[in-house]
Amino acid sequence: MSLSKRKLEIYQKYFCTTLSPLYEFDPGYGHTATLFTQRALGQNGEHLIFRLLCPCDLHWKWEYHQGKKRMITLSDAYNCPKKEAFRVWWRAQLLLHHGAKWKSMTLADAVHHIFLRAQRREYMGERNPGMLYVQDCETLLGTTPRRIEVEMLDAQGVLNDVPLLFPSQEILAACQELTKRKLVQLSGMILVPYHESFRFPSTMQHTFAAMIEEVLGWPNGNAGDVFLHDLMKKIALQTGWGKGEDVFGASNMPDLEAGWNMQFKKKWLAALHPSLVDAQVLDKARVLSSISTDQWVCWLKGCAAEIAAV
Repeated sequence: MSLSKRKLEIYQKYFCTTLSPLYEFDPGYGHTATLFTQRALGQNGEHLIFRLLCPCDLHWKWEYHQGKKRMITLSDAYNCPKKEAFRVWWRAQLLLHHGAKWKSMTLADAVHHIFLRAQRREYMGERNPGMLYVQDCETLLGTTPRRIEVEMLDAQGVLNDVPLLFPSQEILAACQELTKRKLVQLSGMILVPYHESFRFPSTMQHTFAAMIEEVLGWPNGNAGDVFLHDLMKKIALQTGWGKGEDVFGASNMPDLEAGWNMQFKKKWLAALHPSLVDAQVLDKARVLSSISTDQWVCWLKGCAAEIAAV
């Protein structure tokens, strides 16, 4: 069953967009998933993005808030199993066309090939069309995600161990190799074009991001990434540092060598603020947020001096 033409018109009018159907997929359940191209405006002008819609997206009610009419979606369109069935089928077609080539490449080169095709506005089976996650590459390339048990509160406030899947060390190492080659960088777990700027080594970034997000119920979206992006921008403006190598040296980017990684955990964190290594301090996000840019710069200069002295 195709999507309602009338509802699609309302949807486009409400979101001020224009959708053009690219591929219609009906696995036989009478619940069609349709891949659309959508015209969008960005920094470089108008471009096409993809939008995957099913009847769940067109199931809504209207509410009025402060005199304005709002569309309230009534179904969980994001987690619709029919959309996932479409993505599974689409990825299978990609593997038929590119699977042999990807197997002949290094893992890093295969990730880069997928990234380049996504940059050319090809749909690569992303869960969020137009945003290529590390997990999307892992699904296509067949590496095995890590399963981690995380303590989380349920709706009744009871603490439970919840299994979560995280990208494998293999796929993360491939992405790190691309960052080292200055081809791709990660924004959280989203692959984006490499942009030269001051940045912490990845171990530092992950440590600080986890501290910011833990108090919010880690993992918590991109709260840590936003904090670090703003912080690194402030540091760069104050110091003129244009890349991480200016502080940590080429051998410690994109990540610290094993010896300096140990130094970071055992000495440098405590030097930044003693509470960051105090197990009794649960809200380390508050501690990080209280550190001024001047303090961060002073700390980084100390790290740089220690590295240079060796």
